[in-house]
Amino acid sequence: MPGKIAAHFAAASSPEAGAYSALVKGDGAVLYLQQNPPEISISLDGTTPVVEFTGILSESTGLAAWEDLDVASPYAIPMPRPAELFFRVRR
Repeated sequence: MPGKIAAHFAAASSPEAGAYSALVKGDGAVLYLQQNPPEISISLDGTTPVVEFTGILSESTGLAAWEDLDVASPYAIPMPRPAELFFRVRR
């Protein structure tokens, strides 16, 4: 049982999307309900854009390639920034 608990902790902490729900379903769950889905909002603190989020934050300058950021919420977008900068979050 300790190994199973450790596996669930590791999967819940994984940056891999869907890792935890796959483990829960693999353990025999018929249904897995996401308890805290990813959320994102962007506001201004003076002239600095600030992203508040839950989940893993990614950014892109052209929507073709996404880069996961190793940052915590709230995240102040560093200046200068590209003219177009897109964000998304995932679990």
